[in-house]
Amino acid sequence: MTKSKSINYIRSFPTSKNKLFRNIAVIIIIITIVFTSFQVIATAQENTVYSITIDGEIDGGTAHYVERAISKAEEEGSPLIIKIDTPGGLLNPTKDIVTEIQNTDITVVTWITPRGAWGYSAGAFITLAGDIALMDHETSIGSAEPRPADNKTVNAMTEYIATIADGQNRSVSEARKFVTQNLNINATEAENRNLIDGSAKDENEVLQELSMEDAVIEEIEKGFTAQLLSLLTNPTVAFLLLLLGILGLVTEITTGGVGVPGIGGGIALILAFIGLMILELSTVGILLIILGVVLLTAEYFEPGFGVFGIGGAIALFLGILFVGEEPYFEISSEILMGLVAVIIGISFFVIWAVRKSQKREVETGMEKMKGVEGKVTKSLDKDGVVKVRGERWAATSKDNIEEGENIVVKDIVEKDGQTTLLVERVGEK
Repeated sequence: MTKSKSINYIRSFPTSKNKLFRNIAVIIIIITIVFTSFQVIATAQENTVYSITIDGEIDGGTAHYVERAISKAEEEGSPLIIKIDTPGGLLNPTKDIVTEIQNTDITVVTWITPRGAWGYSAGAFITLAGDIALMDHETSIGSAEPRPADNKTVNAMTEYIATIADGQNRSVSEARKFVTQNLNINATEAENRNLIDGSAKDENEVLQELSMEDAVIEEIEKGFTAQLLSLLTNPTVAFLLLLLGILGLVTEITTGGVGVPGIGGGIALILAFIGLMILELSTVGILLIILGVVLLTAEYFEPGFGVFGIGGAIALFLGILFVGEEPYFEISSEILMGLVAVIIGISFFVIWAVRKSQKREVETGMEKMKGVEGKVTKSLDKDGVVKVRGERWAATSKDNIEEGENIVVKDIVEKDGQTTLLVERVGEK
């Protein structure tokens, strides 16, 4: 018996030892795989350079586009190439772009390209702000005199461009000439005057400047929100929206009630606040979401022609779109559009179901509705809303009936394509 136990023990010892070695080997393999994966990810990130294209006038959409691109490049720890071809643009978006470039830890390359491209006015400020400033062949930079060219504005812009140049160890005196003399020069002159770091005819030469010859350049496209902001921040469009918004609200106030002018005017006014840069994008988004929810709720409780529902859907869509573009509220465009579609779809389904049930009840129980008493919930200025049998109905009457008064249903009629109760005061003949 003792011998048998000894034999069993001796035989089991190598098995336990092998199991221990096997477990250690598995752990080592797992650690190796994880470490290798991190190396692959790190290598992939190190070999990626992001790129965007500033094409046309600098506006709020451009600033938003650059901000999002810098945020993405920062997340990956990759350099960013900003390709520039612009005649100039608005001051505030230009300042926002320059500030973003100055305050990021990643390397930003500003590159006036392709051949024949301009880096004029706002483009000169942005180009000088880059950690590495390059120009393609047959391109030009300068023409940064402000409009209007009064002394105060010229002096302010002269020192601003000098500060930008000084921050990147570029010639301050030559940079000032872009503003004071409206200087305009080509790539060779710009390099000789120590305003740029060199010339580049293609992306390979840009990568050489970054010492990343084997890197892959990934283009970041200008999204829908940035394009919409470019439209809204156009001064003509912004002031047009402001006028339409004011006109819509004034029309609504003078005519009474809440309808197309008021809803459309409200949305136009909020969008104008973006264009005139009165409110931040996130604030406008929140306001539009609140307006959208209020209008969709009103569509449910107020029988109408879908004006509240359509206006609410538009406001909700724009609101979620703008809030979804904020850095602290990341959401993919697919999820965003799906979310908006689901919310709007559910809202309209509920409204449709309620309307259908109301219409069906009238059609099937028409005779039962006649003679039933109810109460006015929205004053009847010929048309309004009443509550009968615990439900709200669109109503019409020959006389004005104030909110809270008791009414009796005299008939069911079709008015403007909607089932409506014809009512009168209780006791009237």
